Amino acid sequence: MTDARAWVAFVEEARPDPSNPLRIVNGRGHRASLFVGPDASVVWPSVPRPDGMRARREENIGACIGARLGGSLSRPVIVHDGETEARRTLLLLDGHIWRANGVGWLTRRYPGLRIVTIDAGEGVQREAEMTDTARVHALVWAVCDEAGVGPVMAAGQSYGGLAVLDAALRTDVPLDCALSQSPSLWWGGTERGRGEGMLMAGLRAGSIVPRGGVRLRLQVGTLERTMRPVVDDCGRIVRSYGGPVNVDHYRSGHDVAWWREGLVKALDDWCDPADM
Repeated sequence: MTDARAWVAFVEEARPDPSNPLRIVNGRGHRASLFVGPDASVVWPSVPRPDGMRARREENIGACIGARLGGSLSRPVIVHDGETEARRTLLLLDGHIWRANGVGWLTRRYPGLRIVTIDAGEGVQREAEMTDTARVHALVWAVCDEAGVGPVMAAGQSYGGLAVLDAALRTDVPLDCALSQSPSLWWGGTERGRGEGMLMAGLRAGSIVPRGGVRLRLQVGTLERTMRPVVDDCGRIVRSYGGPVNVDHYRSGHDVAWWREGLVKALDDWCDPADM
Protein backbone atom coordinates (compact mmCIF):
# COMPACT_ATOMS: atom_id res chain seq x y z
CA MET A 1 0.00 0.00 0.00
CA THR A 2 1.78 3.17 -1.22
CA ASP A 3 -0.99 5.77 -0.82
CA ALA A 4 -0.77 7.48 2.58
CA ARG A 5 -4.46 8.28 2.76
CA ALA A 6 -5.39 4.66 2.04
CA TRP A 7 -3.00 3.54 4.79
CA VAL A 8 -4.53 5.96 7.31
CA ALA A 9 -8.02 4.71 6.43
CA PHE A 10 -6.85 1.12 6.84
CA VAL A 11 -5.25 1.80 10.23
CA GLU A 12 -8.32 3.64 11.51
CA GLU A 13 -10.45 0.59 10.74
CA ALA A 14 -8.26 -1.63 12.97
CA ARG A 15 -10.16 -3.87 15.35
CA PRO A 16 -8.83 -6.41 17.87
CA ASP A 17 -9.21 -10.08 16.91
CA PRO A 18 -10.86 -11.86 19.87
CA SER A 19 -8.89 -15.04 19.09
CA ASN A 20 -5.52 -13.26 19.27
CA PRO A 21 -4.35 -12.18 22.76
CA LEU A 22 -1.54 -9.97 21.42
CA ARG A 23 -2.48 -6.29 21.44
CA ILE A 24 -1.02 -3.00 20.31
CA VAL A 25 -2.25 0.59 20.25
CA ASN A 26 -1.43 1.92 16.80
CA GLY A 27 -0.29 5.38 15.77
CA ARG A 28 -3.89 6.56 15.37
CA GLY A 29 -4.66 5.58 18.96
CA HIS A 30 -6.75 2.51 18.07
CA ARG A 31 -6.38 -0.87 19.80
CA ALA A 32 -5.49 -3.59 17.30
CA SER A 33 -4.25 -7.16 17.18
CA LEU A 34 -0.57 -7.84 16.64
CA PHE A 35 0.77 -10.60 14.39
CA VAL A 36 4.27 -11.82 15.17
CA GLY A 37 5.90 -14.02 12.54
CA PRO A 38 7.82 -17.17 13.45
CA ASP A 39 11.21 -15.56 12.73
CA ALA A 40 10.49 -12.32 14.60
CA SER A 41 12.28 -11.53 17.84
CA VAL A 42 9.91 -9.39 19.92
CA VAL A 43 10.86 -7.96 23.31
CA TRP A 44 8.04 -5.54 24.06
CA PRO A 45 5.21 -7.28 26.01
CA SER A 46 2.04 -7.53 23.95
CA VAL A 47 0.04 -9.00 26.83
CA PRO A 48 0.07 -7.46 30.33
CA ARG A 49 3.04 -8.48 32.47
CA PRO A 50 2.38 -10.07 35.89
CA ASP A 51 4.22 -7.15 37.54
CA GLY A 52 2.24 -4.60 35.54
CA MET A 53 3.02 -2.26 32.67
CA ARG A 54 3.17 0.98 34.64
CA ALA A 55 6.09 2.59 36.43
CA ARG A 56 6.21 2.72 40.22
CA ARG A 57 5.63 6.48 40.22
CA GLU A 58 3.92 8.59 37.57
CA GLU A 59 3.52 12.35 37.88
CA ASN A 60 2.02 14.89 35.50
CA ILE A 61 4.36 17.90 35.29
CA GLY A 62 2.48 19.59 32.44
CA ALA A 63 1.61 22.63 34.57
CA CYS A 64 5.28 23.09 35.55
CA ILE A 65 6.38 22.82 31.92
CA GLY A 66 3.73 25.33 30.87
CA ALA A 67 4.97 27.76 33.51
CA ARG A 68 8.56 27.38 32.26
CA LEU A 69 7.34 28.14 28.74
CA GLY A 70 5.64 31.29 29.98
CA GLY A 71 2.07 30.12 29.51
CA SER A 72 -0.16 27.11 30.02
CA LEU A 73 0.11 23.58 28.68
CA SER A 74 -3.19 21.74 28.49
CA ARG A 75 -1.76 18.34 27.55
CA PRO A 76 0.02 15.96 29.93
CA VAL A 77 3.75 15.60 30.39
CA ILE A 78 4.19 12.49 32.54
CA VAL A 79 7.33 11.52 34.47
CA HIS A 80 7.68 7.74 34.95
CA ASP A 81 10.12 6.54 37.63
CA GLY A 82 10.94 3.00 38.71
CA GLU A 83 12.19 1.56 41.98
CA THR A 84 15.78 2.70 41.38
CA GLU A 85 16.91 6.31 41.66
CA ALA A 86 16.92 7.94 38.22
CA ARG A 87 20.33 8.25 36.57
CA ARG A 88 19.38 8.89 32.93
CA THR A 89 16.30 10.21 31.13
CA LEU A 90 14.33 9.21 28.03
CA LEU A 91 12.05 11.84 26.47
CA LEU A 92 9.27 10.39 24.30
CA LEU A 93 7.11 12.50 21.99
CA ASP A 94 3.50 11.38 21.30
CA GLY A 95 3.42 10.25 24.91
CA HIS A 96 -0.25 9.18 24.91
CA ILE A 97 0.50 6.42 22.37
CA TRP A 98 3.48 5.17 24.38
CA ARG A 99 1.55 5.16 27.65
CA ALA A 100 -1.26 3.22 25.99
CA ASN A 101 1.36 0.62 25.02
CA GLY A 102 2.61 0.28 28.60
CA VAL A 103 5.87 2.21 28.33
CA GLY A 104 6.27 2.20 32.12
CA TRP A 105 7.61 -1.37 32.04
CA LEU A 106 10.86 0.02 30.59
CA THR A 107 11.70 1.40 34.03
CA ARG A 108 12.01 -2.23 35.19
CA ARG A 109 14.00 -3.39 32.17
CA TYR A 110 16.40 -0.47 32.63
CA PRO A 111 16.84 0.33 36.35
CA GLY A 112 17.76 3.97 36.78
CA LEU A 113 15.88 5.08 33.65
CA ARG A 114 13.43 7.95 34.01
CA ILE A 115 10.90 8.27 31.18
CA VAL A 116 9.10 11.49 30.33
CA THR A 117 6.17 11.07 27.93
CA ILE A 118 5.18 14.31 26.20
CA ASP A 119 1.76 14.48 24.61
CA ALA A 120 1.16 16.18 21.26
CA GLY A 121 -1.88 17.50 19.49
CA GLU A 122 -3.77 15.68 16.77
CA GLY A 123 -3.74 16.00 12.99
CA VAL A 124 -2.93 19.46 11.67
CA GLN A 125 -2.12 20.73 15.17
CA ARG A 126 0.42 17.95 15.70
CA GLU A 127 2.06 18.69 12.35
CA ALA A 128 2.33 22.38 13.20
CA GLU A 129 3.81 21.70 16.65
CA MET A 130 6.36 19.13 15.57
CA THR A 131 7.64 21.06 12.55
CA ASP A 132 8.21 24.26 14.56
CA THR A 133 11.88 24.04 15.56
CA ALA A 134 11.69 26.91 18.05
CA ARG A 135 8.68 25.36 19.77
CA VAL A 136 10.28 21.91 19.99
CA HIS A 137 13.54 23.47 21.18
CA ALA A 138 11.79 25.37 23.99
CA LEU A 139 9.71 22.36 25.02
CA VAL A 140 12.67 19.97 25.22
CA TRP A 141 14.73 22.53 27.15
CA ALA A 142 11.86 23.05 29.62
CA VAL A 143 11.42 19.31 30.17
CA CYS A 144 15.16 18.81 30.63
CA ASP A 145 15.29 21.67 33.15
CA GLU A 146 12.32 20.31 35.09
CA ALA A 147 12.85 16.55 34.94
CA GLY A 148 16.09 15.72 33.14
CA VAL A 149 18.50 13.55 35.13
CA GLY A 150 21.91 12.49 33.83
CA PRO A 151 22.38 11.79 30.11
CA VAL A 152 19.22 12.45 28.07
CA MET A 153 17.90 10.62 25.01
CA ALA A 154 14.99 12.06 23.00
CA ALA A 155 12.94 9.81 20.71
CA GLY A 156 10.19 10.52 18.21
CA GLN A 157 8.38 8.88 15.32
CA SER A 158 7.18 10.25 11.97
CA TYR A 159 6.69 14.01 12.62
CA GLY A 160 8.16 13.34 16.06
CA GLY A 161 11.17 11.72 14.40
CA LEU A 162 11.64 14.85 12.29
CA ALA A 163 11.28 17.06 15.38
CA VAL A 164 13.89 15.13 17.37
CA LEU A 165 16.33 15.01 14.46
CA ASP A 166 15.91 18.71 13.69
CA ALA A 167 16.43 19.65 17.35
CA ALA A 168 19.51 17.43 17.61
CA LEU A 169 21.08 18.86 14.45
CA ARG A 170 20.22 22.53 14.74
CA THR A 171 19.65 23.52 18.37
CA ASP A 172 21.53 23.43 21.63
CA VAL A 173 19.11 21.15 23.50
CA PRO A 174 21.14 19.11 26.03
CA LEU A 175 20.89 15.68 24.42
CA ASP A 176 23.33 12.80 24.63
CA CYS A 177 21.43 10.76 22.03
CA ALA A 178 18.58 11.36 19.58
CA LEU A 179 16.49 8.48 18.20
CA SER A 180 14.60 9.40 15.03
CA GLN A 181 12.23 6.68 13.82
CA SER A 182 10.64 6.97 10.36
CA PRO A 183 11.26 10.74 10.30
CA SER A 184 9.04 12.81 7.99
CA LEU A 185 12.00 14.14 6.01
CA TRP A 186 9.66 15.01 3.14
CA TRP A 187 8.13 17.86 5.14
CA GLY A 188 8.54 21.24 3.43
CA GLY A 189 9.24 19.61 0.06
CA THR A 190 7.26 19.52 -3.15
CA GLU A 191 5.22 16.38 -2.46
CA ARG A 192 3.55 15.28 0.74
CA GLY A 193 4.89 11.96 1.98
CA ARG A 194 7.61 11.65 -0.67
CA GLY A 195 11.02 13.02 -1.50
CA GLU A 196 13.11 15.48 0.47
CA GLY A 197 12.03 18.53 2.37
CA MET A 198 13.63 21.49 4.11
CA LEU A 199 15.93 19.67 6.52
CA MET A 200 17.47 17.50 3.82
CA ALA A 201 17.85 20.49 1.51
CA GLY A 202 19.72 22.32 4.26
CA LEU A 203 22.00 19.36 4.93
CA ARG A 204 22.83 18.94 1.24
CA ALA A 205 23.47 22.67 0.76
CA GLY A 206 25.61 22.92 3.88
CA SER A 207 23.34 25.51 5.52
CA ILE A 208 22.63 22.95 8.24
CA VAL A 209 25.81 21.58 9.77
CA PRO A 210 25.32 18.93 12.49
CA ARG A 211 26.58 20.13 15.83
CA GLY A 212 28.91 17.86 17.75
CA GLY A 213 28.25 15.97 20.92
CA VAL A 214 24.92 14.29 20.04
CA ARG A 215 24.77 10.66 18.98
CA LEU A 216 22.15 10.12 16.28
CA ARG A 217 20.24 6.93 15.63
CA LEU A 218 18.03 6.78 12.55
CA GLN A 219 15.58 3.91 12.09
CA VAL A 220 13.32 3.15 9.13
CA GLY A 221 11.21 0.26 7.88
CA THR A 222 12.28 -1.50 4.70
CA LEU A 223 8.64 -1.41 3.56
CA GLU A 224 8.63 2.40 3.82
CA ARG A 225 9.73 2.46 0.20
CA THR A 226 9.73 6.21 -0.38
CA MET A 227 11.17 7.00 3.04
CA ARG A 228 14.02 4.51 3.36
CA PRO A 229 16.38 5.97 0.70
CA VAL A 230 15.96 9.48 2.12
CA VAL A 231 16.72 8.29 5.68
CA ASP A 232 19.75 6.39 4.37
CA ASP A 233 20.98 9.53 2.58
CA CYS A 234 20.45 11.57 5.73
CA GLY A 235 22.66 9.15 7.63
CA ARG A 236 25.38 9.35 4.98
CA ILE A 237 25.37 13.15 4.94
CA VAL A 238 25.56 13.45 8.73
CA ARG A 239 28.36 10.87 8.76
CA SER A 240 30.25 12.88 6.14
CA TYR A 241 30.41 15.74 8.64
CA GLY A 242 31.99 13.37 11.14
CA GLY A 243 28.89 13.03 13.27
CA PRO A 244 28.25 9.78 15.17
CA VAL A 245 25.22 8.16 13.53
CA ASN A 246 23.73 4.67 13.28
CA VAL A 247 21.05 3.64 10.77
CA ASP A 248 18.84 0.64 11.54
CA HIS A 249 16.44 -1.08 9.12
CA TYR A 250 13.38 -3.09 10.13
CA ARG A 251 11.25 -5.28 7.91
CA SER A 252 8.07 -3.35 8.49
CA GLY A 253 6.20 -0.21 7.52
CA HIS A 254 5.19 3.02 9.27
CA ASP A 255 4.28 1.04 12.32
CA VAL A 256 4.24 1.31 16.13
CA ALA A 257 4.98 -2.42 16.41
CA TRP A 258 8.56 -2.07 15.18
CA TRP A 259 9.00 1.39 16.69
CA ARG A 260 8.59 -0.31 20.06
CA GLU A 261 11.29 -2.85 19.20
CA GLY A 262 13.53 -0.15 17.73
CA LEU A 263 13.26 1.84 20.94
CA VAL A 264 14.31 -1.20 22.97
CA LYS A 265 17.29 -1.79 20.66
CA ALA A 266 18.40 1.82 21.02
CA LEU A 267 18.02 1.70 24.81
CA ASP A 268 19.95 -1.59 25.01
CA ASP A 269 22.86 0.17 23.30
CA TRP A 270 22.54 3.47 25.16
CA CYS A 271 21.89 2.48 28.76
CA ASP A 272 24.92 1.87 30.95
CA PRO A 273 25.17 -1.87 31.74
CA ALA A 274 26.22 -0.86 35.26
CA ASP A 275 22.73 0.61 35.73
CA MET A 276 20.98 -2.60 34.66
